[in-house]
Amino acid sequence: MGDRLGEDHKGDNQVSGTVHGAVVQVGTVHGDIHLAAGPPTAPRVPGPGHPADDTAPWQLPSVPPLTDRAAELAALERHHRTALEHRSGTLAAISGLGGVGKTALALTWLHGLCPAFPGGQLYADLGGQSPAGAGDPAEVLSRFLRGLGVPGSRIPRAVEERASLYRSLTARRPLVVLLDDAATAAQVRTLLPGGTSVTAVTGRARLPGLSVDGCCQIHLEPLGVEDAVALLDATVADERVRTQWKDARALVRLCAGLPLAVRVAGARLAARPARRITTLVRALEKEHSRLQALTIEGDRTVQAALDCSYATLRADAARLYRLLALHPTAEFGTGVAAAVLGGPGGAPDTATVVGLLDALHDASLLADAPQPASGRSDGDGEGPEPGARRGSGTAPRNGTGSTTSSVCTPWRRPRRSTRPRNAVRRCAASSASTWRPPPRRSPSSSRSTAPSPATWAPTR
Repeated sequence: MGDRLGEDHKGDNQVSGTVHGAVVQVGTVHGDIHLAAGPPTAPRVPGPGHPADDTAPWQLPSVPPLTDRAAELAALERHHRTALEHRSGTLAAISGLGGVGKTALALTWLHGLCPAFPGGQLYADLGGQSPAGAGDPAEVLSRFLRGLGVPGSRIPRAVEERASLYRSLTARRPLVVLLDDAATAAQVRTLLPGGTSVTAVTGRARLPGLSVDGCCQIHLEPLGVEDAVALLDATVADERVRTQWKDARALVRLCAGLPLAVRVAGARLAARPARRITTLVRALEKEHSRLQALTIEGDRTVQAALDCSYATLRADAARLYRLLALHPTAEFGTGVAAAVLGGPGGAPDTATVVGLLDALHDASLLADAPQPASGRSDGDGEGPEPGARRGSGTAPRNGTGSTTSSVCTPWRRPRRSTRPRNAVRRCAASSASTWRPPPRRSPSSSRSTAPSPATWAPTR
């Protein structure tokens, strides 16, 4: 009888639902229950001889196609090896115009490192180009800590304490981190992990402030013609690029080597197996409808990618950006920038002009022009300048609510001209009919399809 009663009174030690923290199961409690809680600990790091930890975060997106970035990948690898020699973390910032392949490069590099960092992967979109504004580092840290196994109730309230806990956990658990679309260096610093972790940062704007943190700065340029054709061939995935190679080269030139534009063009061709490449070339040659021809409904568009670069400019830099459309060549010095900014009160001082040019440069809308030994330009161009040109922007016209959507066209310099010292380079951009086109040159001028009105988004 006693044995039977003992069986009837056995407890059922099961808990349903999700529980964070300790669970106490007792029959009758006389007095208090005291639980000793230590600091949250990181899950065990998997490694040789240890099974993988199921709690490790694996947040990186899949690797997208990447074309012709061998030099940049080699530079990132060298930087990582140097950091390992110094037993420090690795930090790299990848900048460039929207759609140039920054995230693709970062993901390719980080996924290659993942086998050496089984502690996990963390990913955050920092919203540097989001209309809602840049992401809050405190919220990103909260997501990272939850990903590392810290219960929500144990996450500190203060951002400094969150950052400290985050560094402590990652110092014992090195991993790889991708901070996508960063806005500022300060935003990034708060999110840097501890120990020997690897962090890749992407953003439209250069973040020179991170150089003091030992950051490797990589600026991506658009693809050259041959590499852009290879990307188009991989996207179309049939014989058309190889059998219609002249049209394929013309197409990628009209896309100005921007990988996003080339992929969109390739996707449109892939969806129409019977369509010849020249049909799309003719559509892109119509400047005022070029962006519509580079659109896939319901998907990311070239226009959206380019507009973001312009939208982040402060008002005075955006005004200079628009006024530079009046200059007839793709390279100019500070004197030209000062002249277009001049008004009844005269031109601004040199320091102001340089500051505005620096703002455009940091936003990847200007690039330093190479200085030839002769001090002159390289003559009459037979096609677009080396590297691709990019336009951007939704730009107000004369203070009205009208907007212009722009994407670059190839630009041929019509004549030999003297290059000023400290010149910068811009690219031509087409725009909508809300802009009044500048005077056309005579048909004898050596150039390709001229930009109509023009916002300029200079790049190398």
